[in-house]
Amino acid sequence: MRKKILKGIAHLSLRHHRKILLIFIGLFAMAFLLTGRLRFDPDFLKLFPAEKGPIKLYMENLKEAGTFDLLFILLEKEKGVEAHHFIDSGMRMAEGLKRLEVDGKAAFKNVRYQKVEAEDLEKAMPAFSLFLTHLHLFLDEGDIPRLKEKWTESEIAKQVRKNKRVLISQASFAMKDLIRADPFEMRWLFMEKWRAGMKGMEFDESSNLFLSKDGNTLLIITEPLRPATDLPFSSALMERLKEFVSSAHTKETKGIKVSFTGAHPIATAEAKTLRFDMQSSFITSLILVLLLFLFVYRRWITLLFVGLPLFGGIQLTMGIASLTLGNLNILTSAFAAILVGLGIDFALHLYDRYQQERALGRDVSSAIETTLTETGLGIWTGAFTTIFAFAILYFSRVRGIVELAFIVSIGLLCALLCITFVLPSFLIWVDGRKKAYSYPPIQTLRFKTLSSLLERYPLHALFTLIGITLFFAFFAFQVEVERDFRNLRPKEIKSLEVLDRMAKAFGGRRWEAMVIQEGRDLSALLSREEETIHSLKGYQKDGKIDSFVSLSSLIPSPEKQMRIGRAIRESIDLKKVRKDFIKALDENGFEVGEFRNILQSLEEMNLGNERIFSPETLIASLEQSPLKKGD
Repeated sequence: MRKKILKGIAHLSLRHHRKILLIFIGLFAMAFLLTGRLRFDPDFLKLFPAEKGPIKLYMENLKEAGTFDLLFILLEKEKGVEAHHFIDSGMRMAEGLKRLEVDGKAAFKNVRYQKVEAEDLEKAMPAFSLFLTHLHLFLDEGDIPRLKEKWTESEIAKQVRKNKRVLISQASFAMKDLIRADPFEMRWLFMEKWRAGMKGMEFDESSNLFLSKDGNTLLIITEPLRPATDLPFSSALMERLKEFVSSAHTKETKGIKVSFTGAHPIATAEAKTLRFDMQSSFITSLILVLLLFLFVYRRWITLLFVGLPLFGGIQLTMGIASLTLGNLNILTSAFAAILVGLGIDFALHLYDRYQQERALGRDVSSAIETTLTETGLGIWTGAFTTIFAFAILYFSRVRGIVELAFIVSIGLLCALLCITFVLPSFLIWVDGRKKAYSYPPIQTLRFKTLSSLLERYPLHALFTLIGITLFFAFFAFQVEVERDFRNLRPKEIKSLEVLDRMAKAFGGRRWEAMVIQEGRDLSALLSREEETIHSLKGYQKDGKIDSFVSLSSLIPSPEKQMRIGRAIRESIDLKKVRKDFIKALDENGFEVGEFRNILQSLEEMNLGNERIFSPETLIASLEQSPLKKGD
């Protein structure tokens, strides 16, 4: 059956070789145009199964938290740059970024450089008032000593005097409601807990800015208009940002380094790297195999015999990939080099057999038929064996491997068909020209000495090879499985280096894990989560984990609310705190009635009658405020 098919291809090539070449050129042109739609997707997380299991939970968490497509702008000051000048420059840059446009539209949905933005204060005031006047809603047992220090008589008086200075300044209108709800400045602790979900970052507690504790690094957090997977937008955005930074670079910004990291700059850089790596590996591998071919046959035209059909098969594969996959990832971008290494054998064996047949004096028809029906039979058998071997990988649960198996299998089939049809047609066309094409003896690779040695000492050679195999097999068992998926990413990308500097400046974590609690009763779930936190604190104390974030830090269960209220009552004389606070208010000319909410909360807690809120109420309060973004 296979021999009949190959014989039919031989007769088809002999009769219609020009039509076959024209059809090949047409398909090649179509595939070339389709390749322009092919994109490079650097998102390595998409390589793994996300229908269920931990990766799905991780991806959902990233999207829910809104951190998946953030772009971070890092400002680093050099020695000699004054702190106030550094901060002023950063704030001006952030305000300029809010006006930045890409293709006539605002580039960012929001730009944040402060823990609490001025425009958010009014909308967030109901949530602030609820939490900051009921401290048992967000404090932990470990925060009580800190609260005790704030509620000494001297510290209360100091804080009230500070509030007075703020209110008589130009900021009085914006800060009036905030001071009424939070006269003890507990908002920084509240926001610190709320923003703890941002990769465990730590900021200067005394500043409202995203400022590192050493004051040398300022962070601007932006949410671009479109996701990083939209590579044309990401590329345009990065170009606009570079132009913006270049235009903003004046004497005022001297000594301040501006860098970018996050989803968009990393995706753009990785896509460029993937494209370059695929093209360079493909071209390099193709050149090397063609040079070897040239060394053996010593004629430049032979490069067209094998190179053109093989290149056409790879181009057809890219066209099919554009229609089916739509993009190439970190694994599939290596397919071209794989096809060069595997597909060159098809062309090599066919041309070699044809060369021998013609050198023996056979005519074109006999040489073509013999080449395809005899050598071609072995080539097809080997080709489909390799295709089936890759097809087995379709059953993998790893998406990246499945896509690689698909594109290599299709590529091998395209290469096989192109070489089987195009190479014979090309040879027939060349031999049909008026100028005769000669077939000189083939240049052999000089392995005669090695073959003689193997014939004289076959057992010695066999046992030597077995020994070498066992030797390296021992070391093979020492190979470890790479567990950090991020090592799949291209190296030496500037934005990844910036990400490392950002992690160093703000203490971001490099490894993450999630604990998922499921159930119908939210209060019961929070109680169970608080038990989990107790275990995590033990691991943190032992140095097994760096930090952790929990919903129960800001949405406590009713049991935790009562426990924290009782702990505050037992550690602090709340009656005296209330008395000292009223005294400080009177001395500084404040109307005591303006602070009735916090005073009432202190009195209720002192009597053990603090208000206990349901988790649903707390969540509803946060969702109705800008705090729901949880940046």
